[in-house]
Amino acid sequence: MAYLLANIVDIYIIIKQLRHYDIGITSRKYAYLIYEYKNGSNDEIAQILNKV
Repeated sequence: MAYLLANIVDIYIIIKQLRHYDIGITSRKYAYLIYEYKNGSNDEIAQILNKV
């Protein structure tokens, strides 16, 4: 899972594929990667909006 998150695969898709029943447990376990993913997404959004 860490590898997939690090390669920008959406957490909801990963959880669905792994058949995890509780997103809360999964998200807490991988919170550090989710935080990094969120920051990367924010940077991508800012870059896109700067082009407009």
